[in-house]
Amino acid sequence: MRKSPGIIEVFPWLLVAGLLNGCGGGSSSSSMSPAPTPASVIATVQVGIDPSALDVNSVTNRIYVVNQGDQPATVSVIDGNTNSVVGTVPVGVSPYAVAVNSSTNKIYVSNSGEQSVTVIDGATNKTTTVNVGTRPFGLAVNPSTNKIYVANYGGQSVTVIDGATNTTTTVAAGLGPLFVAVNSVSNKVYVTNNQELSGTVTVIDGSTNQTQTVGVGLNPEGIAVNSVANIVYVSGGSHGDYWVAVIDGATLSLSLADQNNPAGAILGGPAVNPTTNKIYVPHQQGSVAVIDGKTLGVTSVPSGQAPQWVAVDAMNNQVYVVNGYSSPMPGTTVTVIDGAINTTTTLQVGVNPAQAVVNSATHRVYVTNSCGNSMSCANGTPAQGTVSVIEAAR
Repeated sequence: MRKSPGIIEVFPWLLVAGLLNGCGGGSSSSSMSPAPTPASVIATVQVGIDPSALDVNSVTNRIYVVNQGDQPATVSVIDGNTNSVVGTVPVGVSPYAVAVNSSTNKIYVSNSGEQSVTVIDGATNKTTTVNVGTRPFGLAVNPSTNKIYVANYGGQSVTVIDGATNTTTTVAAGLGPLFVAVNSVSNKVYVTNNQELSGTVTVIDGSTNQTQTVGVGLNPEGIAVNSVANIVYVSGGSHGDYWVAVIDGATLSLSLADQNNPAGAILGGPAVNPTTNKIYVPHQQGSVAVIDGKTLGVTSVPSGQAPQWVAVDAMNNQVYVVNGYSSPMPGTTVTVIDGAINTTTTLQVGVNPAQAVVNSATHRVYVTNSCGNSMSCANGTPAQGTVSVIEAAR
């Protein structure tokens, strides 16, 4: 693992020895650097039933976890300082995704079973309901403009929520808009239209809400933006033909990467390290494609079985791969990739890990385990979920 420089410690007994040596007419100085510490799971937090999506407010050090199986559904609020649940907030029917605006301390949850988004005030945990389109799934926040973009999968539209007033505007999209990514630097918004016959991405100008369409390929799903390079990455495909589309944010020109993946491996959503300009795409067969953002060359790094989610700690250059359900046994691990040299470490987490998020301020990683500690849960028996807390290597 790549480690940050250790703080040199001078131990008291060495100081005494140096003084004694000095009294004897000689001189001596000694220093030691602490041994590198690998990434490790430092806590397990019990949350609700079937936790899935989660996000973090790095300013307040609070983590928000969507419990899809609770009746009614809830969001658990975890205090990152104590690793304890400090609040449970009711949300709407079948919550799907969560996004945090750290600037305003507001949290947004899309309720796919009804036409709404629940807005949580991070200071009080009080909620407000905002009506959106049919079957809202993915959502994303532009903290620079305080706008929230909600993909209405059943409505061929995107709802734009004004974070200051909760008023809404509807923007047309393609068929089956699924996931959303925002470039807050260019104020552009990208939406994957999963059910379009040819597969498209809708590009929204955040200033005017005018749209453009980019054809990418069949069944586009995951999407991520490198705001520094102004490049957009989309994963998708079906029936053995899977690919990553690379969209130039300035010209909307298209390139392809990772389309010759082994055995037509099903791809998860991409994750970007804007500092190193590397892109990480999980392959269901048990590896992660590392794409060089400059050359589009691909390196394959082994992971656990059925990797389905990737989270990146850009500052530490560490990548966390969630290895999810793999028949006949559920997943129970996270693979940690050293972004500098692509070596890996495996950590044991809970049963059926689903998603992960990095707190960029504390460099702790939070992983939702949809089955908690129950192996029988994978066969359909509900169980209380957990969140594994990972301390980064240092």
